[in-house]
Amino acid sequence: MVPVVPHVDDRQLSALVQYLGGDEHMRRIGAMLREVDGMDAAQRTATMEEFSQEAAGLRQSLLDLIIEDDTSEAEIVLPYLWLEKRFEWMRLNAQMQYQTVFRGQADPILMARGGALSDLIGVLESYLPPETAFFASKVAADPLGIARAELTRNERIFEALEAAGSGSRVAVDAIMGASETAARFTTDERVLSSLEVASATVIEVMGRNLRITVDDFRISLESEIAALLPMSALHITLESNAGDATASFPAAIARGMRKIVRLWLTELVRTTSGPADRITTGRKANLTLELVVTVQSSEFTMQLTDDGDGARVFVLTPPDRTLRDMDISHDLVPGMGSTLTVRCGLRSVSEFLMVMAGDAEGDATIAIPLDAIERMTTASGSDLAVHGLALQTAQEKDGLPIIDLGDCLYDTGNDPETAVYVIVRCRGSAGPRRVALRVRELRGICRGSVMYVPEHCQTDWLRGFIMNRRRMVGVLDLERLAA
Repeated sequence: MVPVVPHVDDRQLSALVQYLGGDEHMRRIGAMLREVDGMDAAQRTATMEEFSQEAAGLRQSLLDLIIEDDTSEAEIVLPYLWLEKRFEWMRLNAQMQYQTVFRGQADPILMARGGALSDLIGVLESYLPPETAFFASKVAADPLGIARAELTRNERIFEALEAAGSGSRVAVDAIMGASETAARFTTDERVLSSLEVASATVIEVMGRNLRITVDDFRISLESEIAALLPMSALHITLESNAGDATASFPAAIARGMRKIVRLWLTELVRTTSGPADRITTGRKANLTLELVVTVQSSEFTMQLTDDGDGARVFVLTPPDRTLRDMDISHDLVPGMGSTLTVRCGLRSVSEFLMVMAGDAEGDATIAIPLDAIERMTTASGSDLAVHGLALQTAQEKDGLPIIDLGDCLYDTGNDPETAVYVIVRCRGSAGPRRVALRVRELRGICRGSVMYVPEHCQTDWLRGFIMNRRRMVGVLDLERLAA
């Protein structure tokens, strides 16, 4: 039995509402019922009444969502109404087929209901946009297959990216090894500079292309949940908190996060009470997880909150050497649930201004992100004056706060008269601000990838390190400066 799509000239939703409340729909149903053999008058009348109420219910559902001729919400719900009736028709159709096979004939009343429902489905479908009807039909044909295909397709994406990521690490290691070998046998600046640029380019290009979106990551976590369901007595649902689903981050981090979540979920399912026990304590029978992912300029944060028993703290460690920068914590509320928090630095190649601060004997080099720097100036400039801890220039009449990096980092301040002032933009909890960093001298520009320092190991001013000619150089944390 194939749904028949009637010819409808007006595809506006108001026309559908009018059709469902008019006589044309019931006239069509009545004509169809007269052609069904094996039904008496009372059965036809009862079926007519049933579908009259069906049409009235659909019409009211749409009317409740139309406010002052605004049909946008009703248009969103219309595909759900179509799917509801299509699934019901599929159930009736399966019944009719089995009745025909095992009884020789399907129940006439069942056939009549299936035919009337088919006509109603056709009417609803005629008001769906072509694209919506196409995808709704795919969902109706195999809803479980569609969901499984999405998870499987996402798994293949991860496998491909993992293979590409492994290859990129081999390439980067090879170039870095060549750089270190060259540094032992030559002092030629051109050779060392070329190798340094090549290393940075490989890291940058690979990092830019081997990335996963937040939405793909969510789907991958659903795959982990699906793998655990055969051994779980609980239904498990994953809810994703509102955020930028298109934001992306390196695939290597996504892979490591999945490994951690897999370990955590396995223990969570194993130690959480069954549905009956949860209901007796006033909780939902199913286990609910809430996912919150934040992708910032230098850090990835994932939080998974569960409404389990909150009975056991899980001690987890980063799963492989590429993710040693991860900071993992697990906090619980007994009887209420727990929260798994994982933070990891986002390594990407950036440009930094190298500056000297503090005692000249200490040769202390600090890296400042170049994209945060507005300009640099010295105390000898005619437009600059130092007044205590404020820097007054022609552009900043009220003065900018001065932060002496030598004093902050090494307890050895820089001479205000000979120092260089680097004016930077910072973004802290109170909003953006501008400050003047006092340094001893400038040492040029370098490119590198920040090695993140876990939160529990961070200092007050450094967010991580970069490698510069086989030396580790601290990277200034401008966000903390603005706090």
